[in-house]
This record gives sequence, structure tokens and C-alpha cells, in this order.
Amino acid sequence: MRINSLKTKLMLTATALTLTALAAGPAAAQQRPNYPWQANVPYALQANQSRHHIIPWQELISYGVGEYVTLAEVQGFLDTYNLIGQANIGSFANTNDLAAAYVDEDNGDHNEANEVMFSLFAWMQGNLVVGPNNANRPHGDPGDAFDQRAYDCKMHYADAGVRNQFQNLQARWNGTPNQERVVFDTLSQDAMAPIATATDQAAPPAPACAW
Repeated sequence: MRINSLKTKLMLTATALTLTALAAGPAAAQQRPNYPWQANVPYALQANQSRHHIIPWQELISYGVGEYVTLAEVQGFLDTYNLIGQANIGSFANTNDLAAAYVDEDNGDHNEANEVMFSLFAWMQGNLVVGPNNANRPHGDPGDAFDQRAYDCKMHYADAGVRNQFQNLQARWNGTPNQERVVFDTLSQDAMAPIATATDQAAPPAPACAW
């Protein structure tokens, strides 16, 4: 993971905020950015459903902050980001303005740009799987760990192309820097899994979907 001087202060600040939140208690430590789309994008959920992150959102923010540091890198990321045209990018007129403010710590809109980018890193559509909300998950929520059940449900309902893209996802995310980058790009460019993932379904095809 590459980190240049442009983001050093940001990462130190984020670390300090995390430690402060941990000291304040679990509720404060678990806060996450808001979903950057309208609630019905790409489709509306039922009252007892929620979107689950396969890879923990904290890991995605940490990776994004360290990997996308120049204007060209950030613009390239946003140019290929799934559903970016429907995303809430705050007061920014377009993604070029967002990218410029994000990489320039002296920009008056830098803090807002951080918030927007953090939400985009955290909620990449390809990483989201609809299932029962945490209160109704029979096997519980994994917390800040890889959500194997969400991953299995995505793979169970996926077509051949998506299954190929997401094969061995956890191992590749924890693998070489190149593998990690490919996973991150896939998550940012792929669509959310279909809403059918909310329904348990036995194999075949393997793996079974079982929340």
C-alpha cells in the first residue's frame, strides 16, 4: 500500500479519531459513513433487510486512502466507479471537483471531500449483499471480519462471469498487492448482488446461501 506525504496528516488524524472512538465505547467506534445513494438504489429493500459488507468497510477505507493519492488516481477511480452518476457527492458539481478537493489538503472543501470519498470507499456496490438485518440473521453478524455468509450468498446467486471475478475473494484480498488492487477495483466497478440473496437457498449451485 502506497502512502505519500499528501495523506500522512489525514491518516494520523484518522488513527487518532479511531482511538478516541474506541475510548468512548463500542457504539462510537462502530460508526460508519452514510450510504451514498438514495435508499432505493439500486433497488428498495424490505423492512427486515439490510446491505451487508463482504469485506469490512473499515478495511476498504484504509486501502482507498493509501492507494488513491494523486489527482489522476482519484479521478481514474471515480471515472469507473459503479453508479457514480447517482451517488451523493455533497456540494461538489462533479467528480473532477471532488477529486481536486480530496487530494489538496489546503482546499477549503477538503474535509467534505474526505467524507464523500470515505463513503464511496466504504459502500462499493460490488461488496454489498442484501440479507436479513442483523437482528434476524440466524447465525449472527461477523462484526469487523470478512462476512463469509454474505460472500456465499453472492456466489450462490451469481452468474458465471461474476463467479469468476469473485472467486477466492478473501484469499486474494489478503494476497499480493496486485491481487488486492484487482479485488478493490472489482468491488468498485461491479454491481450489487441481486436482491434474491436475501433468501436462503440450498446448493446446488455451491455454495449454499444460508444467513
